[in-house]
Amino acid sequence: MKINLAKEEKVQIAQKRGLSLFKRGTIDVLTEDALIDKLASKEKLLVKFGIDPTTPDMHLGHTVSLTKVRQLQDIGHQCVLIIGDFTATIGDPSGRKVTRPKLTYGQVKENMEGYIGQISRIVDVKNLIIHYNSEWLSDLKPLDFLDIFSKATVQQLLERRDFTLRMAKKQPLSVSELIYPLMVGYDSVKLKADVELGGTDQLFNFVMSREMQKAFGQEPEVILTLPLLEGTDGKMKMSKSYGNAINVDEEPVSMYMKIMSIDDTLMLRYYELLSLVGDEELDGIKLSVTMGHGNPMECKMNLAYELTERYHGKADASRAQDYFNEVVRRKTAIDPDKIDEYRIDSSQPNMNVMDLLSCILSGKSKGEIRRLITQGAVALDQKKLADPFQELNLGEIDGSILKVGKKAYYKLATRSG
Repeated sequence: MKINLAKEEKVQIAQKRGLSLFKRGTIDVLTEDALIDKLASKEKLLVKFGIDPTTPDMHLGHTVSLTKVRQLQDIGHQCVLIIGDFTATIGDPSGRKVTRPKLTYGQVKENMEGYIGQISRIVDVKNLIIHYNSEWLSDLKPLDFLDIFSKATVQQLLERRDFTLRMAKKQPLSVSELIYPLMVGYDSVKLKADVELGGTDQLFNFVMSREMQKAFGQEPEVILTLPLLEGTDGKMKMSKSYGNAINVDEEPVSMYMKIMSIDDTLMLRYYELLSLVGDEELDGIKLSVTMGHGNPMECKMNLAYELTERYHGKADASRAQDYFNEVVRRKTAIDPDKIDEYRIDSSQPNMNVMDLLSCILSGKSKGEIRRLITQGAVALDQKKLADPFQELNLGEIDGSILKVGKKAYYKLATRSG
């Protein structure tokens, strides 16, 4: 039963239940009044976040929504992760100029295997409800699908900008792409979600989720959209293809150094979207940096440490920070004992440079690795390795220092036992 409260009373209750944290870093809140009403009437909201496992790895750009999930978990709200194993076989058309290649269920399952491990570094999985949308979508009968499809019009679906652009250019648009938003919307119906959050590129899908809930007689969810995080260049969205990504599995020193390489403006954006610091502390950091009262370097080091610790633990984060202080700030000689050891598991006595780098830089493509080598960005014990197919004796390079790019160092451990 809803309680009739004055607007001021509702806002006060909503603030106590995390209104500012819900809104932090968002692009869209549809609608704020509805969010205030929900927070005023319920102590614990059901927050939906969905992921389609179309790739096996994640970078920090993928974690923006997961960070919001963790923030909301920490103040007591119930978050539900929907892993779209069914919808991933269709492929999200958001931002696509062409139809996505269709994934097999086997490919989706393979991608799913690493997701929970990566997600668990960010969210509290013990207090997270996890569903696969195949749980209900796979059981639907033809008449069920017809019922779902009847809840929306073709005109509504064709309002999507991605679709209108493709149609104008006479590019193919599959029927499965048209129904994708309806399938995602049905997830919200099954959950009776109060709130759904995700990237701003998902806005159309979320609006359809609201429409689906209304069509099924439910109160529509509140939409929270979050920005697409810029990569280390501060210009393009974070993407492996742009060479500006920081992978979740990035080696600790490399992760720390990449975060330290961003400019102060981007640092504040990373704080807002990736850090778990409280609102008051965040406001203090913003004020100190923008007004010139604080030390931007110290703020950035705190951010680099927080994120490196989240994904690698305190010991690795401390070593990465020590490395930065000694090698970069004090410009002292490289101390091999301060560099993270990377163990190469191989049953073969030899390995070429390309394969060695592929083991270490698992988040990069073969093409990216080849370019690093041929452009002279790779050195072993200060000697450049310019031939991707040069054979290396693993026994001879045990304990060697491999340098990749300007700032990433790896101490190799290649001997078994």
